[in-house]
Amino acid sequence: MLQSRARDRWRRAEARIRQTRPATPGSGRSASRQAILPLPPPGAVSSAGSPDVRADGHGRHEACAMIRPHLAAKRHAGGWKPAVRRRRGSAFRKARFMAPALNPRDKKEAQILRAAEKLLASRGLHGTRMEDIAKAARLPRPNLYYYFSSKRQIYRRIITQLRADWEKAFAHIAPGREPDEAIRGYIQAKMEYSRKHPVASKVFAKEVIRGSDMLTPEENEGIRALTEEKCAVLRKWMDEGKMDRMDPRHFLFLVWGATQYYADFEQQIRSILGARRLTRAHFKDGVDTILHIVFKGAGFKS
Repeated sequence: MLQSRARDRWRRAEARIRQTRPATPGSGRSASRQAILPLPPPGAVSSAGSPDVRADGHGRHEACAMIRPHLAAKRHAGGWKPAVRRRRGSAFRKARFMAPALNPRDKKEAQILRAAEKLLASRGLHGTRMEDIAKAARLPRPNLYYYFSSKRQIYRRIITQLRADWEKAFAHIAPGREPDEAIRGYIQAKMEYSRKHPVASKVFAKEVIRGSDMLTPEENEGIRALTEEKCAVLRKWMDEGKMDRMDPRHFLFLVWGATQYYADFEQQIRSILGARRLTRAHFKDGVDTILHIVFKGAGFKS
């Protein structure tokens, strides 16, 4: 009975194909001659020695043979179009291969740190709980402890990364560079960090306001020593007559306050400018204004 059902399906499919398949112009053949050749009856044995219809009568590869020319006929008549998969553009492929590859653990840690930054910036360390961070990172709380043992470890990780980025920007102030070039690069780097990482800057600002108790004495001493090293470079430029004489520490305080203001008080700037968010153009205007004031006030000379 199963084979009879398969035979009926085969006959109906063959009849539909003969009706829908058009003749090819100029081929010299009639439409009936161009129809597909009759398929072997169900239960027949192919040349390879295997049955063309399975024992259950469904005839999987025979059904494919019947459907394929039927779809080809519909395609020729314009009644059917194959699904087209969207291909990603070259920009995506370029970014995909150029971006540094992160292992799964690094990706998950970055996801947690991004979520924790926002909470710590708004609530502070004491107002943030591990379950809050897990919820913001869309992770079960037990999974969070696989990556970080406590919120203090997350907090220190954010502060340490921020200090490392700021020290990298500080490298612009070096003895072998001209002062105008060095200060320009330093201010641009600080403003770029404020543009890209405003939340991390807010976290550090809260840490300083609450007394920097999360920084060890060695870390505080490292910050002071690095600042004195850069002040020595500024004093050398003053001695060479390349900038006006002033207290280099207060000069750096002025630069820090101007550049970090765009991150720490972003909400106030957006409110005054009437902008939903700060764009590159806003930061460019800020950089130009700060450079104009600093260069004229400090009397830089190449």
